[in-house]
Amino acid sequence: MEATISNTYNRRIFMTAAMVLMVLGSWIAPVRGGGKGAPLSPLTPPFYAFDSQSPTVLAGLVPTDAILFKEFPDPAPPSILIAGQLLGLGQVGDEIDALSSANETVAPNSPIILLFSVDIDSVGSVPPAANLLANRVPYNVQDQALKNQASGDQFMSLQLFTRQGQLPANRASNNNTQTYNNYNQGGTDFNAEPPVGSASAARRAGQDNVVAMVRSSVDQFDVPLSGVYFSLTADSPSIPGIPGTTRSGANIYFHPNPADVAAQPQLFASAPSLGLTDADDINSMIIFDSNANGQFDGNDQVIFSLGRNSPSLGTLATGMPGTPADVFTVTAGAMPNVTLMASAAALGLAEGTDNIDALDYSPCADVDFCAEQHGIRADEAPAVSQWGLVIIALVILCAGTVLSARRKRLSA
Repeated sequence: MEATISNTYNRRIFMTAAMVLMVLGSWIAPVRGGGKGAPLSPLTPPFYAFDSQSPTVLAGLVPTDAILFKEFPDPAPPSILIAGQLLGLGQVGDEIDALSSANETVAPNSPIILLFSVDIDSVGSVPPAANLLANRVPYNVQDQALKNQASGDQFMSLQLFTRQGQLPANRASNNNTQTYNNYNQGGTDFNAEPPVGSASAARRAGQDNVVAMVRSSVDQFDVPLSGVYFSLTADSPSIPGIPGTTRSGANIYFHPNPADVAAQPQLFASAPSLGLTDADDINSMIIFDSNANGQFDGNDQVIFSLGRNSPSLGTLATGMPGTPADVFTVTAGAMPNVTLMASAAALGLAEGTDNIDALDYSPCADVDFCAEQHGIRADEAPAVSQWGLVIIALVILCAGTVLSARRKRLSA
């Protein structure tokens, strides 16, 4: 009789262990894919640059004239893809302010989303979109600014655009969602300070500032980009050495091949050819060089934003004063006509405080689908490995065996 009771008790233990494992397995299965809030389908990793006030730069870990990338597994700090010397820079004080590739294959009517980064003083104008909150995509500029870590992030617009401007409203409200974090987000991050994930708050001091980004166009990070388009801060000492250049933060430069030590940077477009003044500052840009010849001609187009103190913000032919959170566009021609492409409001940004510091794009036909696929997700519970499951099961079984033996002794 006692043996029957003991066997029944043991069977219950085994059944309990099996049920626990089944529950754990069903809980763990959906976690393994991403972990740490990684998007379901991360965007192509960007190349990028930090500004001179970024802690990683101030610590002497990376320079401001280098194009950076995040290596796997996570090192600290980011790795250098292209050193400033390979771009014809390399002097103390040189600082990249915007980056682009030629994007010559992008048709004028192709639907895209805008990707952007903001500076440390930006606050956003709206909370995260309700439909994305419901689908575990809860972060945007306002949320990350409140957590003191927005300046090292990448966000995507929740409106669709083409190169010609915003498409007719395709969703109820203007907003943005986070697609890359500053740090520790399942691989979709810039390896930037502060070392916290999207769900965590940080001190305001100690934020790296992503001031330039361009989606990687090569599969291997150790292959240098060809055809690099960039702008510099106005006080960069290498500017006078670039032929045909006057000192301006609104000039755009082109380097044909950083892998060729004999190649030199050249002027792609001067500030006046873009309808700007030398006192302006191009803070971010996307180049569409239709024939990839490194010259602003033909049907070439520049999409850009301007820095806070740019005088043209008050005079651009947009029908209203511009802001550093607005995105403008200009096409090549004898008399450039700068127009507004995306207002700050359309991007979920605040006109009085916000500033776009980096700009890029990604193809997208359905913005809600793209947001749910590419957006940073709410942190999941930590994943447990297969060995972890085995250990849990063994612990349960051992505990059951001990209890069974004790029960037998007590009943003897």
